[in-house]
Amino acid sequence: MSRDITINLSKSENANYFEAGEILHVAELDKVQRDIATFLKDIEVKPSEKYLHRAITILGSRGSGKTSFLLNLINYYKNNPDISVLEIIDPTLIEEKGHVFLNIISEISETVTEKFASDVTRNVIDDKTREDWDKKLMNLAGGIPSIDGIGKNDHDKWMDAEFVLETGLAAVSAARRLQKNFIEFIELSLKILDKKAFLITFDDIDVDSSKGWAVLECVRKYFTSVRLIIILSGDMNLYSTVIRQQKWANFGKEIIKYESLEDRGYKGSIDKFNKMVTDLASQYMLKIMPPQYRVNLTTIYEKKRIDSSTEISIVLSQRKKISIENVYKTILLRFGITNPTQAEVFRTFLLSLPLRSQIQFLKTNESIIKALEKNDKFISENNTDIIDIFISELHEKNVDTYTVKYSSKYINSIILNLLLSTKSLNDVYQLQPITTDSTLNSSVFALNLILSSALNKGNSGKYLVFDYMLKIAFPRNILNFIPYSSSSTIDNAGLSIENFSLNTGIFADRVLRDMMGDMQSQIFGVINAATGQNSNFYIKLLGLKERARRPLNDRLDTVFSVQNGSTFLDRALGYIPSFIITHSYRQGTQVCYSIYSLLATVGELLKRDELVAGGQNVDTRKKELESALLNLSQIRAYSAYNSDSRESSLQENNETENEDITIEENNFDEYDNFNTWNTFLDSMLEWFSSQNNCQPISVHVLGKIFTRFYYALQNIDKSINKKTKLGDLINYQIIAFFNAVIIEDTLEQLQNSPKLNLDNTNLSNRNFINNLKKLSQTRLIEERKKLTLSDWILSCPLLISYLNPNDQKLKDSLSRYLSSEIANNITKYSVYNMLNKVSLLNSNNDTSSGIRRITNHSTIKIYNDKTYYHDLVNQLKGKYSRELFQNSDKATTTLNNQIIREKLPKIFGGKNSSTKIREFRNFLEKNPHLWP
Repeated sequence: MSRDITINLSKSENANYFEAGEILHVAELDKVQRDIATFLKDIEVKPSEKYLHRAITILGSRGSGKTSFLLNLINYYKNNPDISVLEIIDPTLIEEKGHVFLNIISEISETVTEKFASDVTRNVIDDKTREDWDKKLMNLAGGIPSIDGIGKNDHDKWMDAEFVLETGLAAVSAARRLQKNFIEFIELSLKILDKKAFLITFDDIDVDSSKGWAVLECVRKYFTSVRLIIILSGDMNLYSTVIRQQKWANFGKEIIKYESLEDRGYKGSIDKFNKMVTDLASQYMLKIMPPQYRVNLTTIYEKKRIDSSTEISIVLSQRKKISIENVYKTILLRFGITNPTQAEVFRTFLLSLPLRSQIQFLKTNESIIKALEKNDKFISENNTDIIDIFISELHEKNVDTYTVKYSSKYINSIILNLLLSTKSLNDVYQLQPITTDSTLNSSVFALNLILSSALNKGNSGKYLVFDYMLKIAFPRNILNFIPYSSSSTIDNAGLSIENFSLNTGIFADRVLRDMMGDMQSQIFGVINAATGQNSNFYIKLLGLKERARRPLNDRLDTVFSVQNGSTFLDRALGYIPSFIITHSYRQGTQVCYSIYSLLATVGELLKRDELVAGGQNVDTRKKELESALLNLSQIRAYSAYNSDSRESSLQENNETENEDITIEENNFDEYDNFNTWNTFLDSMLEWFSSQNNCQPISVHVLGKIFTRFYYALQNIDKSINKKTKLGDLINYQIIAFFNAVIIEDTLEQLQNSPKLNLDNTNLSNRNFINNLKKLSQTRLIEERKKLTLSDWILSCPLLISYLNPNDQKLKDSLSRYLSSEIANNITKYSVYNMLNKVSLLNSNNDTSSGIRRITNHSTIKIYNDKTYYHDLVNQLKGKYSRELFQNSDKATTTLNNQIIREKLPKIFGGKNSSTKIREFRNFLEKNPHLWP
């Protein structure tokens, strides 16, 4: 049956009475009313029934609307001719010396006394009836002290044995008659009131275990009359906890202690007790709260799922109804969640929240609802109050809510810490509430919205785009070879993702470029491949010319020197993606080049413009930008991850070229023309300001962009060869990043209506150029305005400085898509041709794809030596004797080495074969379980 329900936000913050059409749990209310109607009929059929257990239980989580449900239920029956309604009893509000049984008697007594008072002039109730009622009330007095928690036995204070016996027997007799006396009291009270039954409601009896247990025991022992309609409310899980707690207490500490002692042969007895407690608790709940009378207050999502025709609307101040789906859709748009598939994930989560949480969430976004009521546009604002709605869940997950709320620069570090602690980085790095852990879902949802709010606060916050990619998306994508510390694929010598994050300073407020340098150096120590580029992380270059003994015209510092015609801007741009890795093997070093360092620099420049120079005039911002660029274009050294099993496998043929490096500082005095430098600074400042034009950006889009880009880099790494040049390689990597941006942005904003080619790029600009052509079609002019993230990133002067200025098709496509001015910047600031003069390490060897042959034409990708060795062991076991690789005396070892070289030349032959065999033997010695 179709229902139209309106949630009035102005009335819904607290438990309240609601008008018809405003009651959310209508179906549940109907069921309770039907049950009560049945109970009233039973009074006519079996009026003397005294041992009934049929409490109606209203079940729901905290904030599901149980109190409001009870209020509206009471309101419905307050004028019912057959039912006397008592006030809702909340056991948590009963004083310590009070008891729920006394409260019920007190409520009934007050109701009857009021009836007596109103009857003074009418004389309908005779004096005998009054006297009988007083007597029934007094009859309860003798048995009440026997109820747990009310009275205590003081008879032992008297010395008269006969008196003790007499009073003791009287007390026992009164206790035995308590239930009978209580039922008689109920029946006479109802007769006086001219009613058939009392409606007694208990709210939140599961909150306080001691008081909740007292209520349940009263229901079991005394509230069994057919004339009592009992309504309980609470959470079934909490009910179970209250009952189990009491059942455990009933056993007593001593028996549990002694029955569970292992040295007495009772190992596992605690499990026996646990099973008994479970059985007892289950049967107790079945008796007190019969399943046929249990009513679950469903969430809005469940109501819509059960009956799709149900319409639920929101009303605020203008009395204009707006469907709750439309409200949530608009709110999610504010946070950049546009794609219908992605929006459904978040909308389902919101609709599944307890009603109180949804009300608070809607109130927090009240400005959006007001705009919808007036058909106005809403202004996006930085709203961190959302965190307060989920603060309990965040605290349970040990999230620093104060820092998250008031210091956005730490938010990605805090998010990473949460994802690592819950081992959910791989699945939840896009901060979507998709797990089976409701607390984690609430936490990541809250953090998602806080991060989105910081990202989308007008003309600032966009540094968090790169901050998120490097601090969260990057660690997520290296989990396949730097796993969790608890992973079975890691040993004590391995690097875990937790230690990786600590070692690289992700949890601190570090310069992003320095953080990225440490991250890549840690990866270098893990991969540690003797050959191959691993350009999907860093590009290995030959050593710098500085302090070399002969002219080296193909080195980075030579190419970008004044003597080679380099301008000051050229040198800064040429050095930004570079860094040096130092390792302990023979105090070696490795010069590297990385697009990740370039992206980190972009993020750091945005961050400093906002947090350091924010709010200042243009001249001040320009000075800060210049200072930052000078600082970030220094070639810095970072230490590789140190693992003894990998030290000796580093490059030996490049040792002398990479040692004794001096890192030069940029020197203004060497240059006399700064026109291009100043123009570039102006272009960057203009680009910083253009972020204000961006549509809201969602976190999941950033995650998808980075993952697509990460795998595109792997494709490029597999394809490079000895002819690939540094300028080309960086150009292709930036194109891969740009292509990932426009694809994911288009999928989110336009659901790929332009039909872009979704394949990742490789050693070609073609796919990217073709995708830009599709987006530049005249028919898409209006739709393309939504792709503000693509427009902004593709126009970054720093990134386009590394593109190929000789590719006219690339420049033409960027000119059509963005503007001719931005396309011209490719040529104006380009360092592409100069980078092509810089030699890559191993450029004369066709081994740069990083593939090692093993046997039978099988190959594995080198992610780290452990992975290589694990696969190697699996292929050798069963085919060769383990004794060949056993450490032995010198003569035996020499003979075994000769046999190994002859049988496995592709693996252990060639240069440094003895070292290869020795390292493999050392690995087997440290991991004997792999090949017993």
